[in-house]
Amino acid sequence: MAQPTLEGLTLNAGSGGSDLAGDTVSSKIWQAILVGYSTGDGTANVVMADTGLPVVPATAATWDCTQSGTWNITNVSGTISLPTGAATSALQTTGNGLLTTIDADTGAIKTAVELLDNAISGAGFNVTQFAGAAVPIGAGLEATALRVTLATDSTGVVSVDDNGGALTVDGTVAATQSGTWNVGTVTTVTTVAAVTAISNALPAGSNAIGKLAANSGVDIGDVDVTSIAAGTNTIGGVIGQISSSTLYDGVTACTIKRVSGVAASGTTAMVSAVAGKKFRILAIALFATSATVTNVYVATTTDTDVLGNSGNPIPLATDADGDNVAGFVLPYNQGGWAETSTANEDLNLILSAAQDVIYALTYIEVA
Repeated sequence: MAQPTLEGLTLNAGSGGSDLAGDTVSSKIWQAILVGYSTGDGTANVVMADTGLPVVPATAATWDCTQSGTWNITNVSGTISLPTGAATSALQTTGNGLLTTIDADTGAIKTAVELLDNAISGAGFNVTQFAGAAVPIGAGLEATALRVTLATDSTGVVSVDDNGGALTVDGTVAATQSGTWNVGTVTTVTTVAAVTAISNALPAGSNAIGKLAANSGVDIGDVDVTSIAAGTNTIGGVIGQISSSTLYDGVTACTIKRVSGVAASGTTAMVSAVAGKKFRILAIALFATSATVTNVYVATTTDTDVLGNSGNPIPLATDADGDNVAGFVLPYNQGGWAETSTANEDLNLILSAAQDVIYALTYIEVA
């Protein structure tokens, strides 16, 4: 630690003199004095704040010490006070006296423990009485038997041993079928629910099944069908008679549709497009209303020549010299005269001139 800076005080009688170190405290000048000590070797040791002044105890002096850390105490002279409750020689004598009578004082405890030890073995605890009554072993009456109550919400399993015999159940037990049951010989069957499939072949025999009592083999003979349920489905390759409302495309029933109108000029949609459907023309009639010729043909956006085309149209006019036809008719043909090639497109009547043309069309929609 560095020395503090002290004020200098010059001692002189007007001139010369020496400087004396000092400090001003409470408006007074105090002389600075160095404290030192010698170790006997002639060396002066100045006491500093970080070295300190060695202290040697005087002869017969007594110092109070505060314990800190661990003290090893060897020889103790005088009297040391014991804390409250510490065992004295008198108390130890009394305790030793009690030990001489401990067998007599605890004899009852010893006997009770021995009885428990004799009753309990490594295999378990043999109980001959319960609640003051003898426990019946192997057999007994309901009045004296121990009652065991099984919990109604237990998730455990109660094991019942029938000793290799059979258990008799009072009353009727309902069995719910789960999985596969192998049923042996059945004496009487009162009711059989609907059977959707029989995996095994029927055994040979003379028993009748339902109304087939006359059956003598796999041939059931002639069957007369008196009626067929209503519907649009076909049976095999049998198609219903010609109908004015339904026509079959293969086995698919198609509704016969009809449309008529007047085309004035340009492109007229006789039938609007139907999603996923093409048009099959069963019959068509076209009639002119003017002596002025107009060339007509039937087409769609993709199929430009359903009936005629722009290079080979059908000329229509009501002229008297017979150069043109006033109209034409393709009669009903259930197989169809023509069919569009692309689904979801309008069926158009296209005119070359602004002359009214009357049209009538019979058709079906096919996939």
